[in-house]
Amino acid sequence: MHNKDINKLIRQISNYSSLPLLFYLIMFEISGCFLQLLFYFFEENSVMADTGLQSLITYIVIYLMIFPVSMFLFYKLKGRKNNFRLNSCLKKPKRSVGWITKWIILSLGLTYLFSVLSSLLMLFLECFGININTIAIDFGDSIYSILVTVLVMPVLAPIFEELLFRGTIYRNTEPMGQWFAIILNAVMFGLWHANGAQSMYTFVLGVMSSFLIAKTRSVFPSVILHFLFNIIGTIQSLCLMNLDIEKLGEENIDYIMSNIIPIMMYSIMVLLIIGLIIAGIVLLIIELVKHRGKFTLNSGEYRIKTLNKIAIYFSA
Repeated sequence: MHNKDINKLIRQISNYSSLPLLFYLIMFEISGCFLQLLFYFFEENSVMADTGLQSLITYIVIYLMIFPVSMFLFYKLKGRKNNFRLNSCLKKPKRSVGWITKWIILSLGLTYLFSVLSSLLMLFLECFGININTIAIDFGDSIYSILVTVLVMPVLAPIFEELLFRGTIYRNTEPMGQWFAIILNAVMFGLWHANGAQSMYTFVLGVMSSFLIAKTRSVFPSVILHFLFNIIGTIQSLCLMNLDIEKLGEENIDYIMSNIIPIMMYSIMVLLIIGLIIAGIVLLIIELVKHRGKFTLNSGEYRIKTLNKIAIYFSA
């Protein structure tokens, strides 16, 4: 294949991958402005003034409207020309349950390890007066806030984010080489979260999720990985929702005993995370020592240098 033909194909891949993200960003801004205007017209004592309800409506628009339309647009344009279908990744994984379980544990461990490291890095930078953009999301404490925490984060986010980033964008980029597609997809996934510390560990989550679909040819393992990661965070958020951190710091025994269940649940989640980090490191070492060859992935259809691929992809 001539370089001119390769360049054209890579640019097509770049354009198709950018299409759903560009559409998402445009619709996100438009819908955000519309919803803010809508919420503005309600009185302060109205139920629509509830921060949790506003967040719930916003996320429903994002995940149940913008995400599906973004993917529909992609498959309508590329799928019709190249027989590229979403249902081709909605199938039984080509790896055993044991293999998938091992790699999900490994992936969770590495993601949490980098989550801890990114938090430490943020603290270190703050000592020198450097504050990287970290968005603190507060849904409030109403019933709608709980719905956001238990429905959106552990259910809608894993399903639709994995279908878009792994089931659609990763598979579209895969002809350029699986490792190339994995790293590129992870970078896009991390930047998409637009949050300093979060972008670091979501990059790792993106790497591991893309690796899972590369090895299993199914999006289900990455959805499970994403779900488990988010559900642990959800449980922690629910435990902390009605706790006064200052009183805990004062070691107020009466307060601690009256809130012993959420405190214990939160402590269990912390211990679980520590266990996952240790297990993830151990499993990674075993894989590197005993199964190093298993990390070899398809180098792609286009035999050109990686730097050239990057230049062509981002210049499209």
